[in-house]
Parts: sequence; structure tokens; C-alpha cells
Amino acid sequence: MKKTKKILPLAFSTLALMLYGCGGESANITPEKYDDNTTVNGACLSTMSGCLEFALDYPLQGLNFYCADDTTKPFKTALNIDNGVATGACKTGQKISFFIQGEKDRQIELGEFPISRIGNVTATAHFPRLTILDIAEGIKGSTSNNGLSSEAIAIRLVQMIQAIGLNNNELRSATEIYPVMIDDGTRKALDKLEKNISAEQIKTMSDAEFDALLATWLGPKKISKPEAEQVLNTLLNIANAAVYQPEFSLLSSDSLSSYISGSEGLVGCSHPNRECSLTDNSLTHILGHFILMTDRQGMTFGSGLQWKGKIQGTPQNPLDYTTIGGLNAHLIRSIKPVQMTAEAQSSWIDAKSKRIAAEPGYLLKIGQSNAEYMKIEQGRLFNDYMIAGKARFYNVLTGKKIDQQLTEAEQRDLGLWTQTGGESSFAGTMDLYKLYPITHLDRRVFKTQDNVQSKESYFFPLYADLKFSFNSDPNRQITLGIVIDENGDIRTNRKPAANLASGQNECSANYDPASLTTRYSLQDSQSVAVQQYRIGTISRAFIPTAVPKTTDNTLSVRMVLANEELGDLNGALIGMNSTITTSNDGSSESIVVGGALVNVNKLLNVRVNADGSNSPAPTVSLIDSEGKTVKWANSFASFNQIYSTQNTTDEESKELAKLAGGDLSLTLADCYRVKVKS
Repeated sequence: MKKTKKILPLAFSTLALMLYGCGGESANITPEKYDDNTTVNGACLSTMSGCLEFALDYPLQGLNFYCADDTTKPFKTALNIDNGVATGACKTGQKISFFIQGEKDRQIELGEFPISRIGNVTATAHFPRLTILDIAEGIKGSTSNNGLSSEAIAIRLVQMIQAIGLNNNELRSATEIYPVMIDDGTRKALDKLEKNISAEQIKTMSDAEFDALLATWLGPKKISKPEAEQVLNTLLNIANAAVYQPEFSLLSSDSLSSYISGSEGLVGCSHPNRECSLTDNSLTHILGHFILMTDRQGMTFGSGLQWKGKIQGTPQNPLDYTTIGGLNAHLIRSIKPVQMTAEAQSSWIDAKSKRIAAEPGYLLKIGQSNAEYMKIEQGRLFNDYMIAGKARFYNVLTGKKIDQQLTEAEQRDLGLWTQTGGESSFAGTMDLYKLYPITHLDRRVFKTQDNVQSKESYFFPLYADLKFSFNSDPNRQITLGIVIDENGDIRTNRKPAANLASGQNECSANYDPASLTTRYSLQDSQSVAVQQYRIGTISRAFIPTAVPKTTDNTLSVRMVLANEELGDLNGALIGMNSTITTSNDGSSESIVVGGALVNVNKLLNVRVNADGSNSPAPTVSLIDSEGKTVKWANSFASFNQIYSTQNTTDEESKELAKLAGGDLSLTLADCYRVKVKS
């Protein structure tokens, strides 16, 4: 059987928030046609209705599985280097059973669970992540309730994978995440076991028995529980890390098709029970939008905007709001937007439960107020892709009948929010999309002290300057110091206004990750702590393949600058690889947020001299996937531009509109050096 090639998509088109490739990372590949519906890595083709293709959180090739009860057709997860993930596929509604097959008859059973746990509907634009913890829960549920917890079982699975990688010389350390293959040698070694290992044994055997199993099968290299737990937590963060945003429902209606193809986004009103009637002129309505991102350390931050106002007709916009989309179009044209800012928080979607907890919830600050906040207080992520705010969209995501009433428990899955602290209180619903999932970082491009060998050079942390130009004024430029750290996350690296002491620079200053502050020594023998901010992450690394590409030896980066202290850059979006259409008639300019790739190709050729200097001087570049200049944008500023065209006397909106976007470049800090591991 042949293997279907499938690209992890980087955008999802929904109604008026049209996201499509704009200097993106890869193109779609048309699958080959087959006589049957099976492939090496699954029971169906992901392009077919009723097929659910999943991506493992660990890049593990060759993990065996069955779909449903059919044990005559074994499949294996397949790693696609271009995508950076290992995938498999089963039909929706089936159970999936994982195992590791020896060269002959021996095998290790890894339990079974319904694939509905990770997805219920076909989503050709997105592969839900199937985690090591999901597999562990299948083992936990097998036969009896005895034995270890799901988390403890997951730690054993990580120990198993890492032992395979270390003994096959695929991993450099016990905590590295890098493609691991269950190869012929690993399968042949499994036949040394005296008998098969059941899922029940995996969860009930003692630690000593499990260690003996790994030693007999894989060899002497041992992974401790703390090391495995570190890997598991990293994997959960990777599975959760992505961009999250609601849809703009400019074209939404009450028709069935709108609930299948789109959603209502983030909407609400001043009614405490969310009864936002379009015929009740006493209500104040809210339309909102934001872009949040979760980084590799599990922190979530972002920026957005909202409009709030009553249904009021004007000569330019007569009263005709028979749909929520019509109301939202009215608000965008007639109401001045207010910025929403979400500073870094750990209380977003839980990586294990896929839910937003009511306490503490997730907070977005409204405008300049220190008292008014929007609190996202509940929601459950389905298909690793969407949160539904209302019953009809919820039923679509969960495969139920459209008009089916939700149970009390299902009501607690809906995406709901409240807003308090202002002149009025509001409540509403949120349909949310998870976009741009990240993958592991390949050490052939992302080189740190922890993943290279002795005497080998490494690049990260990487100290650099982002340089923003503005379309409204080509002569204006803002420079922001940043660090791409050893975790693959990005933070600011701001310096104090005062003169630094001799020998002190942004590469050598003492950074405290707990407080996100950098302490600088000053010329007057004093020191000062400068606050830094999380602004982004690396989504993945691109390694060279047989066919040279512009993306070879690059790192895809995404950033959201979200803090008032960042001044005119507050709300800037980088690397989202998308276009936001700002109206349904095509009359407005679109908001373009280009893809962003850090090309480290020239760092590979840098020589580190005995005194620590570099030859030649290290350089990087920032490009999109076509090698062109990267574009940044600010949706808050862009929608102020829309507002100001119909409200020409508002000088503040005119000034904000000048911050709508421009070009972006990246240069290394003068103090940056490629280093060699001792």
C-alpha cells in the first residue's frame, strides 16, 4: 500500500475572516488516487468524509495500530519530514488500538480508546493532536481499574520512547524530543521477550519489572521518571501551543449552512442571560475579536479589539439588522473600536482536560481601564480545533443532530464570557478556532547547548533586533530588542535609557525568567531591572530535503506584541501568514500579516575562534517563504482606519490608523556570538 502525502494546513477559511496563504510555509499537495481507501498509515484518506487523520504529539514513526476491531489490517504512524509530524488515520466513530509489533510474534499492547475522544467530525483543514497522555488513558481504561494513573502510565510510555531513541543513537539526551523510529532492529529485539506484554501489565507491573522489561528489550540506557516527566510536560505544551482566535461573523445567518461552514465568533450584549435579541433596541451589543497564542512554555498572551453599541440607524447605515452579521457590520462601520490586551497567563485551555476553567478564567484588559476586563470563563476544545459558543455549532462539532437539546453537562462545554468593571456589564458567547499548531524543533536547525555534541557550535539563545517600518511613513522606524531563547520562545530584550557599564550589553546582562526582568549594570555603579515581555514562539524548523527550497534552514516564527509598555507596537502581529478581509463587499483593504521565517543558513558556516570571536561575522535574515520582505500588521489600528473613513473628525483614530502595518527586518545584536559547546 502507498502512503498518502498530506500537508499540515496553515490557515482555515471561514466566512468574512478569510485566512489564506500569504507567503506561507507550504503548498497543498493533491493526494494520489488509490483503488481502496486504505494507506500505510491508516484506514482511510484524510480528504474523504468520515475520515479523521491525527498527528502524534511525539514525532514517532512506526507505532502500530488497528482501527475498530479489524486486526487483519495493521497500520503504522508515518513521519513526514516536510511537515515535522507523524500521522495516522481511522474512520470517525471507530476505536483505535495501539501496539508495538516485534519482527515475529512478540508485541506490546498499548490499549484502545474511541477516536471520538480526540475528534468527532472530519476536518481536512486540521489534524487533531493525539498525545502520549491519550494513549495512556486507553491503557488505563483497559480490563480493570487497577494500576497506575494515566499520568504515571504516560511517563512509562515516554521512558519507552526515549529508551528506543537513545539506544538507536537518535537522541542526544534523555530529555530531547527528536524523530524516533521503531525500526527493524527495535522490532527484532522485542522478540527476546519470553511473552507478549499486555496493556494490563503496562499499568500494573512494578517499577523494577518495567525497568527490567526495557533493559531486556532495548539495552542498558535508562530514563529516569523526572526526565520522562519533563518530556511529557514539554509534549503537552507543544500539543497545546498554537494561535487561537474567534471568527468575524459579518456574513453569519440563521441558516443551517452557516453553522456548518462558520460560526458567530465572539458576540454578546448587556443582557445578563445572553439573550441578545436583534429586535430589542434597549440592548447594547458587543462584537469582539482577538489573536492569542500559547508558547512552548505554556503561557498564553495576545491582543484584540471590540465594538460595543446599540442598534441605531444612520443615513449611511439604515436600520436593517435581520442577522447578527448585519449588526456586526453596522458596529464596525459606526462604532469606534476599543483595544483588548491579554498579558501572559497560564490559565488558558488546559493541556490535559482541553477546558478553560471558570477560576481564574482568562482575562483580557479593556482599553486603558485598569478595572474593566473580559473574562473567558468556560469552554471545551473539540477536535483539537474548535470551541463552540452555542448549541447548534456545538452539535455540529460533536456529531449530534443540529436541533438536539444540550444536557446540563454539555452546557458547561460552551465557550462563554462576561465583561465587568465598566459602565455596564456584558455577557456573551465565543466560537473559537485553534490554528497554526507547532511541532518539535529539529536540532539540525535549532541548535542549543543542550542538543549539540561537545565541540559543536550552537546558536541559541539568539539576541537580535526587530526593525519595524510603517506604510504610513517610510522614513519612520522602531527597533525592538528580542531574544529567541533556548526553549524556542521569543521575548523582548529591552535596554535601559541610561548608559551601561563597560563590558555590559544585552547579551551578557542577567535575565531572571521568574520575573521576566533583565538586570543591567550602569556606568554610575548602579543597576536597574528592565521588564521584558513574552511576544512569540518558533512554530517549527525547516530542514533541507532532496529538493532545495527557500525555506531550507529556516525557523518559522509567530509573534503578538501585547502590552501598553510597547507603545506604538502594542498589538502588532507577525508571522500569522494570513489575510483578514475587513468587509463583505471587497471595498476595504485587507489586513495582511505575512509569514515570517528566520533564515539561519549563514550561521551554519560561522567559525568560532579560540578567543570566542566569529569568522565570518554571524548574520541572519527574515523572509517569507518566497524569500520576500516580511509584512507585519495591527488589526486594532487597521479597524481604526475603517472607522475614521466614515468619522473624519476623529483625530485619534486617524493617528492610530498610521500604525496599521509595514515591513519588518531582523538583524543580530552587535554583542551576539555563535558559541561552541565545551
